[in-house]
Amino acid sequence: MKNIIVSVVCANYNQGDWIKDALESFLIQKTNFDFEILVIDDCSTDKSRQIIKDYASKYPNKIKAYYNAKNLGITRTWIKVCKNA
Repeated sequence: MKNIIVSVVCANYNQGDWIKDALESFLIQKTNFDFEILVIDDCSTDKSRQIIKDYASKYPNKIKAYYNAKNLGITRTWIKVCKNA
């Protein structure tokens, strides 16, 4: 991805029932500029990780996925993913 001027950042923890809806809502946005979607999973124990992997695989030019090896909590997770924006 080049010329990205906007990064949509999404932190996730055990939101398997809603993460698909969140990703879909980001993807349908119509803009006159390029944007990327950075989604990070904070070591979920539900189906979140697989859903995120599926979306990142399906939209590799739009979604960048990150996965914590252990639960870091929202603050450390947010800081970690924002460093990739």
